[in-house]
Amino acid sequence: MNVLLDTTIKLVRDFELENLDKEGQNFLIDENLLNKEIESADLNKKDVVLDIGAGFGYITERAAKLCSVVAIEKDFRLYSYLVSTFELNKNVVLINNDITDMILPRFTKIVSNPPYNIVDRILLKISRYEFVNGVMILPNTLANSLTEGVNETVLSFSLKQFMDFKVICEVEKDKFYPPPRITSKMVWVGRRRTDIVQKVLDRSDSLVKNAILEADSEMNSKTKRNSKDYLLERISDIEGISRKTIKQLNLKELSTLVKFIRDNY
Repeated sequence: MNVLLDTTIKLVRDFELENLDKEGQNFLIDENLLNKEIESADLNKKDVVLDIGAGFGYITERAAKLCSVVAIEKDFRLYSYLVSTFELNKNVVLINNDITDMILPRFTKIVSNPPYNIVDRILLKISRYEFVNGVMILPNTLANSLTEGVNETVLSFSLKQFMDFKVICEVEKDKFYPPPRITSKMVWVGRRRTDIVQKVLDRSDSLVKNAILEADSEMNSKTKRNSKDYLLERISDIEGISRKTIKQLNLKELSTLVKFIRDNY
């Protein structure tokens, strides 16, 4: 007997939720895996956990016993359920919003099973914030790219400049309701220390040359003129890409840029 599965099926029917898989609403219904997520995050009472796509609050409920939680849920029906469940819990702050459209409040750790249809945008979002670490369940293809470099993409390469990723365990399809079409992995995520590579990539709409100048000036307390003089002595290695914006770079160009910065700064 799976109490979480029975509860989830009932709640899905009560709230008349439809097209769940299409909307990225796949609820983890395995008690052991939920507990493993919490344990792997190594929470303490001073932490503030970010639960993205809180759903029916399974992660929020467990994390709130150990620390504060900020639970974000876009679907107003699910948000209403969360309010009725946690409105008297002083450890829980509930937000009804799309995480990709909001400024995030302070948090120290992440424990989340984000919707797969926007998981790339969520990872990009959180990569720009300072936090300690977290645990997330990610689609297998993305998890492999982030942890093993399999089928590297511009996205996975960029994310790894901001965060470290390690596989905790496999997560089979039947651990969710409804089961997603793909297998998954539970992944530990650690925020890397801010460096000049991150500062350059943050300026995605800027020309590569300008982004380096701005970042070098900011990180090393140089005037822009001094940064320019320093860059001009070394720019031959990246002259071919210096007039593109950061977001226009392909994987090979992005890799060349990162190597150039790490070698010269």
